[in-house]
Amino acid sequence: MKKIKPALLAFMILGSSSSFAQYPDFAQNPVPDREMFEGTPAPVDILSYKDAEEYRVQLTAGATKGPNFAGHYTIVTTECGPLCQENWVVDAQTGKIKDKIHSELYARYQPDSNLIIVNPPDPDIKVGYEKDPGAAQWREIKTSYILWSDDKFNLIHQDNWTNVIKILR
Repeated sequence: MKKIKPALLAFMILGSSSSFAQYPDFAQNPVPDREMFEGTPAPVDILSYKDAEEYRVQLTAGATKGPNFAGHYTIVTTECGPLCQENWVVDAQTGKIKDKIHSELYARYQPDSNLIIVNPPDPDIKVGYEKDPGAAQWREIKTSYILWSDDKFNLIHQDNWTNVIKILR
């Protein structure tokens, strides 16, 4: 077995992770322990957000699953067509719908982080891109890194999805 020199090992580790360093990650945006929700989620208040009535069944079912984002919020995703999802933010403590955010591919989020990544890099979807990189849908998709703060979304970084997937090997 060949030994790897320490300097080469450091270069391999840092070199392979440096492309990720330019993008925000979940660990950089933690939710304080005091904001983590435990218990039974409040029933969704459909009247608390315009246009929610149309998605009553999906929002009601999704909200019962409990928080999956930013401590005490539940993101419920509804389909709005091909390459189209609405990601609704429901407060598990009150049942109020606070906001929604649109995605073309999907959104990635965690219960212990305030970060949501809309249209994240994904190795499975990259395979589709590599088969037809000239397809119109790829040019329009943006990857957005967004923080949830004070009941609203705040964009902190955005790039073309085709640039972001280059970090995937």
